[in-house]
Amino acid sequence: MNLIKPFFIVSSDKAELSDLENHRRFHLLYKFMFLWKVKHRLVEGYYKGTKETSFMIEDENVAMNICREYNQECYLAVDANRYCTLNDKEGRVIKTLGLLATSKEKPDRDSYTFIPDLKIYLYTN
Repeated sequence: MNLIKPFFIVSSDKAELSDLENHRRFHLLYKFMFLWKVKHRLVEGYYKGTKETSFMIEDENVAMNICREYNQECYLAVDANRYCTLNDKEGRVIKTLGLLATSKEKPDRDSYTFIPDLKIYLYTN
């Protein structure tokens, strides 16, 4: 048994928006995290090869609220058993992804997360 503390990854970026608009949305969300004292870590999400500045947080309600506020389709949820799902803004599972894996090397896939301060990649098997 390899229990971890559950966490959630969510982004304010949208592929159809300009870099400037995504940058503005990121800064608004970043400011919110500090004002409301939300524990978070900045991470680099890659979805289908496209980079999204993302936040790793511990509160699923915050993840759902961010999805609603920023019109995101989903967020990544990782449970205590390292099982990963994509959940919609109401917390319902959209897609099961499998077990979380970590690596010091960039994984050979187009969707993963990089944690810059730890120099670790997260991905699913």
